[in-house]
Amino acid sequence: HWGWWAMTPELTFGGGYSGSLGNIGYGVDGSCNCYGTDWWSNTQRGGAATYAPNPGDASQIRLSYASGPMSMAIALEDSDVSTNSGDLAVAAEMAYSGDAFSGEISGIFWQNDNNDGYAYYGDGWQVGIGGSAALGDVLSLSVAAAMGQNSYNGDYWLVSGLASAQMTDQVHGEIGASYSDYTDLNKNIFEALAGIYYEPVSQLTFGLEGEYTELPKGVYGDSSFDDKFWTFDFVSVWRF
Repeated sequence: HWGWWAMTPELTFGGGYSGSLGNIGYGVDGSCNCYGTDWWSNTQRGGAATYAPNPGDASQIRLSYASGPMSMAIALEDSDVSTNSGDLAVAAEMAYSGDAFSGEISGIFWQNDNNDGYAYYGDGWQVGIGGSAALGDVLSLSVAAAMGQNSYNGDYWLVSGLASAQMTDQVHGEIGASYSDYTDLNKNIFEALAGIYYEPVSQLTFGLEGEYTELPKGVYGDSSFDDKFWTFDFVSVWRF
């Protein structure tokens, strides 16, 4: 849900529930279809395991400016999108959108005073950059990188990339990978995924996806948790 007021031709004030300005809309988390995969890194903001480039939607109020291919925005957001504990985040973004290339720089600082009962949810920040380029009429490449800090994981950095190929008018494939490094914990997370999708009509998509994930041992506090595993999915998506 989103409402807006066009104050001038370039300046818009809006509010509601939409993608966080802290999101990086590129790389694996921001660009892949990932209907049944990429479940590990694409988690919500502040979680115990990781902070992803694209944690999802948040309640917010936003002031946006756009002129030609350039845009920028600043938002005041709900910092804990999983429990709605009432803490706040401040996020900002500057983006360029062109025919052959697009990119963005984003940053977010979030607060959490732990009144939701989860001690590992705390203050943190992240800055990120991402971009995509069309390599001819068939292939496109999307990359993202970020660094940040939160009270549970300490300092971290991550990179991800996704290649997408339009094989026919109705079939396209994707392949991507992401790597996260938590320097204070001396741990890392690696994911590689691929998918192929068939869209007979615009309202329907069938897909076959697979993902390989490597996690540090004991990531759930249980040393018996399998640290290397595969995920396979057949998906059908209906749009009305």
